[in-house]
Amino acid sequence: MVLVPPLVVLLVTTAALGLLLGFGAGCAVFFLLAYLGPTYREHQSRLVARTTSVERRVLAQSTGREVFDRALLSADRVSETWPSLAELVRVTDAEAMLNEALWELAGVLVKAEEVHTVLVELSLTPAGFAVHR
Repeated sequence: MVLVPPLVVLLVTTAALGLLLGFGAGCAVFFLLAYLGPTYREHQSRLVARTTSVERRVLAQSTGREVFDRALLSADRVSETWPSLAELVRVTDAEAMLNEALWELAGVLVKAEEVHTVLVELSLTPAGFAVHR
């Protein structure tokens, strides 16, 4: 697929402007597609991943909720300082970064709860099984 557009550009440019310019244009299109194509696909996959990701994260254990509540209080205090820093910080950028940080924290806390649940389940010895130490 990467070779078709450069070949088309090569043929059209060669017919219109000559072999040297046609070859140069074909090479330029090839390198643009070869280097910018993967970057574009990665960007598109990130956009798709954001829109298809799980839209909520539920903290079931009180420890995780307490940690997240403290983070929310800190985020509120931080966001209160933004009006006085308007010349240094764009509020929309800061809000987006703070929201992303809170979202990531919620994800980490959900994973920590899952690990804690597994550890508790593993520590319980089923009846009839001996624990060897």
